[in-house]
Formats: sequence, C-alpha cells, structure tokens
Amino acid sequence: MTLAHLTGGGGLLDGLAHPVLGVDHLIAIVVVGTLAFLLRDRLAWMTLPATFVGAMAVGGILGVLGITSGSSELFVALSVVLLGVVLLALTGVIDGRALAGLVALVALFHGLAHGGEVPSTASPAVYVIGFLLATAGLHLAGVALGPVLARSRLVRGIAGAGVATAGLVLASGV
Repeated sequence: MTLAHLTGGGGLLDGLAHPVLGVDHLIAIVVVGTLAFLLRDRLAWMTLPATFVGAMAVGGILGVLGITSGSSELFVALSVVLLGVVLLALTGVIDGRALAGLVALVALFHGLAHGGEVPSTASPAVYVIGFLLATAGLHLAGVALGPVLARSRLVRGIAGAGVATAGLVLASGV
C-alpha cells in the first residue's frame, strides 16, 4: 500500500489521491500532458490525454476484476523512463498517432496498477472515477508546464533526462 490509500472517503478520495501521491504515476501523467502541448497540434491537446484516460480506464477495470500483471509496477516505472526519453528526443516533429499508441500502452499498465490496488473499504467504481478525474487534472498541469519546456531545447532535454532517470530509480526499487 502506498500513501495514496490513507485518505478513506469510500473510494473517491483514495482514487483522487493515488495518481497524485504515487510519484511514478504523477510524473508519467504530467509528462503526457506536456507532450500533448509540445506537439503543437491543438487536437493533440485533447487526443493524448483522452487516450491516456481511456486506456487507463480499461486497465483500471481489468485490475479491479483481478486481471493484472505481476509486473505492472515495473512496467509503470519503465513507462516513466520511456516518456522521459520521448520528452528528451522530441524535436517538434513526431507522429502524434505513434505517440498516442505508446500513450495508450503506458496508460493500460498505469490503470492495471491502480485497479489492482483498490482499498478493501472502497467502492471500486467510485475509486476508478476518482483516479480518472485526478489523471485529467494532472494532464492539465502538464499542458500548463508545456510552455516552459517549449522555450528551450536545453530545458526540455534536462527535463527529459530527469524524468528518464527518475524512472530508472523507480524501476530499480521494484
């Protein structure tokens, strides 16, 4: 159990807290919002976050149903590495559809991890709604961070390297 499960509230507060208090989830979700901004495509601002939330909902439902991967947490940590590398390598010319596919795969594992950790006292449906709402909010935070990273390739590179390094540290502890 992580700190995300200390809030109670019948599941909604637990669900809202999980992506925020789970540093692996927090980083990945914010980066997806930032990547959506950096694609410089207004449709991507909606597509990448919506793809993430949709795929995470599927993964969350599968996790609630007990269909999980014993390696979900490792895949979540490795997704942080992968998203950091994408952020580091992003040159402004990247295929949005390919990135959406990657985002969907990443989100599926985040959803499996979330859904597999529903507190026993929580309503699974309310918990899932909570983590989906928190995720949407964190994507908006990432979009808001986008202009800062768009100003400088160096800053974006440092951020990408930092995210990838954080993912490696997280993966080493799994």
